[in-house]
Amino acid sequence: MMKLLLVIIVGVLMLLIIIPTIMVYVVRRKHLSKTKEDLLTYIEEHRDACSVTLLENKSKLLTFNEDKEMPLASTVKLIYLFTLVEAVKEKKVVLDKKVKVEDLDVLYFENTDGGAHPRWKTENNIGDEVNLFQIAQGMMQFSSNACTDFLFHELGADRINHTLTKYSLHPHSAIYAFSSAMLIPAYLKVEYGWKKAQMVQTIKEMNQNEFENLSNMMLHNVLNKKAGPYLKELSTINDMTVQRVLMDKLPSSTTEQYAAFMMRTGESDDLSDDDKELVDRILGRANESGKRRWFKGGSTAFTLTSAIYQTDGQESAALSVFVQDEKRYELLWIRKVFHDFLNAMVEDGEFREKAISKLGNTE
Repeated sequence: MMKLLLVIIVGVLMLLIIIPTIMVYVVRRKHLSKTKEDLLTYIEEHRDACSVTLLENKSKLLTFNEDKEMPLASTVKLIYLFTLVEAVKEKKVVLDKKVKVEDLDVLYFENTDGGAHPRWKTENNIGDEVNLFQIAQGMMQFSSNACTDFLFHELGADRINHTLTKYSLHPHSAIYAFSSAMLIPAYLKVEYGWKKAQMVQTIKEMNQNEFENLSNMMLHNVLNKKAGPYLKELSTINDMTVQRVLMDKLPSSTTEQYAAFMMRTGESDDLSDDDKELVDRILGRANESGKRRWFKGGSTAFTLTSAIYQTDGQESAALSVFVQDEKRYELLWIRKVFHDFLNAMVEDGEFREKAISKLGNTE
């Protein structure tokens, strides 16, 4: 009898191991076959979770759920970029200002940015010192959150948020030190001894101003090397419920606003030719024969966002696409085809027409 029971237990355990393994294999195989066409169908079938705005020569070519506000993730770093360019033009910021890398590294929270910050340092052979131009490249080309919060501190919240007013970005929530906000759960745990449920509920119930002020306080503490106890509890954010409530507090806007913003910065006289060339250099895309392409994307565990401006000197396009997936399952394959989809939308006329047909033309 004991032997039979043992056989049954071993059999059940094997099934518990083998079945999930087979399911993971099947899912991965299924995901590998997905294409930009599948993403187009997904967007069509998930109106409440997706948004697309495509402009061509300043005219709306396609709008789909364009006024839905969503967390921007790293796409919001475009605001930092154009704030920096404006500050350089006004001689408020000098791009060759030297910064000790150790003063920058204190803003890097290990395993929170997909390795972006160390990758920037490795691929650019960063030594003991960098300048603000290099830090801007780290923010835009590699999406280093450490570089981002450093520039937030350097430029100041008021100047960065003034850019939202200058470019009439509305709706758009205020911008704050959103990387340092990752320390808030740890702060609540250390200072109040709260468990996950109370921590999540408290963050959820915070008004936005309170959350932003607390995030900026975390940045101040990190820069002044007073955040040691919170950094030791940083793993608190590994919980998906915690990440979800933090995501809801991120700066948010719409694809309508970001497509218009990209078109305006690329096409209007708000920026001089020198300003636009500086943007090219920070983004690592030199202007060749009148051609230009500006891009920034962002992601969280639950979202993918993007904004593009592209011109060949004659025709111009601006595109913004946001995708959310509350269960995170679909994002596994969407991440793999997202850039193909974006490129096809601005470069492939046949695919673009198919998208317009599926998602519906504007007026």
